[in-house]
Amino acid sequence: MILHQIKHKETGTVLGTRVEVATSMVRRTVGLMFRPEMGEIDGLMVERCNSVHTCFQRFPMDVVFLSRDYTIVKIIRSMKTWRFTWMYWRAVRALELPAGSVPAIVIEGGKLEVTRV
Repeated sequence: MILHQIKHKETGTVLGTRVEVATSMVRRTVGLMFRPEMGEIDGLMVERCNSVHTCFQRFPMDVVFLSRDYTIVKIIRSMKTWRFTWMYWRAVRALELPAGSVPAIVIEGGKLEVTRV
């Protein structure tokens, strides 16, 4: 498992220090389904993804859709279980974090910095 630290570039706010990146088809498909909680990771970055669902998920989450250069396209805070998002055509990845992880100061149009740990 490869982990990354995710930081809001403008404010330096750390959104996660142990974020897993899902690149394989299986890992991208399963995502956070069936888990009782995040566990040993702070979040999941799903590559090649411009919409998500929370079916079979047991906890709400914050979702940050990102463009190729990690610009924030859309933020959905406290997405409840059994919900679907729209497709965000400019997004190429989705960052899934526990609900309440994305502070109000982090807004659409900002940039995130991703560092491998």
